[in-house]
Amino acid sequence: MAGLEAEIYDAMTKDHGYHEIEKHFRLSDASYIATTAITSSINDAVKTLELAKRVNPQVVTILGGVHPTFCYEEVLNSTPAVDYIVCGEGEVTIKELLQALENGSILDDVPGLAFRWNGDIVKTSKRLLTGSVDDLPAAWDLLDWQDYKYFVIPNSRLGAINTCRVCDLDGISYSRQSIRENTRRFRDPHKVVSEIVYLYETYGVNVF
Repeated sequence: MAGLEAEIYDAMTKDHGYHEIEKHFRLSDASYIATTAITSSINDAVKTLELAKRVNPQVVTILGGVHPTFCYEEVLNSTPAVDYIVCGEGEVTIKELLQALENGSILDDVPGLAFRWNGDIVKTSKRLLTGSVDDLPAAWDLLDWQDYKYFVIPNSRLGAINTCRVCDLDGISYSRQSIRENTRRFRDPHKVVSEIVYLYETYGVNVF
């Protein structure tokens, strides 16, 4: 991503607590650490980035997800440990953010960001939704596949694939609906089937 080497550390799936997370951070030489949060996980997400800053004050921290998208001012005002918030769908935004940081470019030109500047909170223009969900491939090669099991099936390997971005839940304040602007975007079913075959043949995934 953005010419950088990426790593996925899924502490939740590994059942790691803060002690293990701190150990992982101390062994890592990451320049950037990013995580996501819904409302029920926002406190843990912030604590994780605070821990990252304690281990390495120079690391750049990035937070995305539903909760920080709508509460970016509250989050940025509550802790100095969050450097940047990715608002809305984040795949393109985080890539452009990393490219801008690496190149020393102006962040105002990156849509979908919130951050501090000269003591104020700045929010850039809204990021348009990605037109095709098929244009967002998954980094399957970065997963520790031995961690992903379906607990009721012995010797299983679980792969959670994305087939669409759509929400059928009604409610004027339902946050995921708001982020996706009540759109329904489906993947090409042939590409979904091809991905299932690829995961089975390449990683032995047998539960989807």
